Amino acid sequence: MNEAQLQTLAQIREFMAGTADVSFRPLTGRQERYELVSRTLLRLGWACHRRADKGLLKAYFGKMTGLSRAQVTRLIAQYCQSGTVQARYQPPATAWRGRFTAEDCVTLAELRQQIKRDLMNAFYIDTDSWREQIIAQAQDALHQAVRGLAS
Repeated sequence: MNEAQLQTLAQIREFMAGTADVSFRPLTGRQERYELVSRTLLRLGWACHRRADKGLLKAYFGKMTGLSRAQVTRLIAQYCQSGTVQARYQPPATAWRGRFTAEDCVTLAELRQQIKRDLMNAFYIDTDSWREQIIAQAQDALHQAVRGLAS
């Protein structure tokens, strides 16, 4: 869509109502979306509009970009602060690779295996008497189920 055809809020209102004669192609790329928001806010302004008109612009941005209302609000706030809309993504400050070396990862993997082995030894005793007890419990449960079906 050539959104530059929409020069006034009245034209945007007509477009949103579906009465304006404007071809429409939804935006797919992040940069395309940000440029649309930035261009439109530059062309129409933001601070000078009433609350209802701001709501109309947010709905327009949501329809054109496919972003949620909260995402549109964040983009508008960014525009009001810096005068531009751009991606501000950064890697987390406490990223895994930045905190641990390859040697640390090997040590953690060995520790994990040791903890798993200790838990298995503590709770799953692998002796003949333990196996007989498990088999006896399974047989009791089976007999109870058969008696329940027979009654």
